Amino acid sequence: MPYVINGFGTWNHGQKNTVSVPDFCESCNRFGFLSSYDTRRYIVALFLPVVPLGKKRILNHCPACEKWKELSFSKWETLTREVRENVRSVFENRPNDTDAVAGAITDLLGIQDRKAFESAALNAERIHANDARIMSRLAQGYAYFGELGEAERCYLAALSLDDSPASHEGLAFVYLQQKRAQDAAPHLRHILETGDGENSGLLYLLVEGLQFGGNHNTAHALVETVFNRFPDLEKDKEWKKLRKSTEKLRGSKKPLKKGTLTAAGRPKRERSPVFAVGASALLAILFVGVYIAASVAEGRSRAAHLVNGLERPYTVTIDGTDHYLPKDGT
Repeated sequence: MPYVINGFGTWNHGQKNTVSVPDFCESCNRFGFLSSYDTRRYIVALFLPVVPLGKKRILNHCPACEKWKELSFSKWETLTREVRENVRSVFENRPNDTDAVAGAITDLLGIQDRKAFESAALNAERIHANDARIMSRLAQGYAYFGELGEAERCYLAALSLDDSPASHEGLAFVYLQQKRAQDAAPHLRHILETGDGENSGLLYLLVEGLQFGGNHNTAHALVETVFNRFPDLEKDKEWKKLRKSTEKLRGSKKPLKKGTLTAAGRPKRERSPVFAVGASALLAILFVGVYIAASVAEGRSRAAHLVNGLERPYTVTIDGTDHYLPKDGT
């Protein structure tokens, strides 16, 4: 992992081929837009990139805790090539093998290849439209790439075949991204009924979703229900802030404009590594300029001594001033 101390160390500069997905971070469990992108690592001086060290693929960069996973770009290219070849083999040789097809779809999401996923999804649905697991996996993929309409359709198809809690949660998350909290609520009821605290984050998003629709009384009641079911959450900093927000807005119908789903570290505009090269060039020019300026200043401030090595005196004129030099003297 890169590090910087007092402006010196190593850091990443530039982002290309960015994929940003709203999800929960594996490290801090907070919700945000997790970004994956190609970048280049540099030795930095005064926070400016100086010496390139190599390309990296950053995976699931969390804006909250600033943690991520990474691969060297060469390993990433090898991985993506192997996955594509395996997926091609599965659909050519084992298209009816549901385990192989499900694994192939998951692998395509792992390498974040939208074009390959969409092609595979068409073939998978054509063959496995009556398989709940495949349809749920396709819904997950469509949601991953932001195609929420297709994700909703596939989740509904999966639920018509198997009443799976995972599919309910996936569909609820799709609805919440569309600001359809009322539609999402029934699909998250089982979390309160079963006491599944691992998925309490979805209830957090549901509360905010209700606030987006101006349903603040319902949102406040849900927070209190959650605290009764999961008492430990009352100590959680984010849940405390959420409760305070619902108490403040209770009785109002004014929709909430900003929340986790709208402002949780949205991805920044991509920046090319050209920026890093330009910064390095600027640093080099600045260094040379400072060196020249310092040299000129040193030269002007240094005392000059005139020496006469002849056996006779003479006078020399410098910048309009006459200087008399005795013989063998200064």
